[in-house]
Amino acid sequence: MAIAIFAGLVMIVIIVVVVKYAKGDDLRIV
Repeated sequence: MAIAIFAGLVMIVIIVVVVKYAKGDDLRIV
């Protein structure tokens, strides 16, 4: 189960970075 949780967190981080990049913001995670 730990692998599934880790994979979920990675997907969330990737989505956040892509959304911020699409908006033209810098890649810092607030």
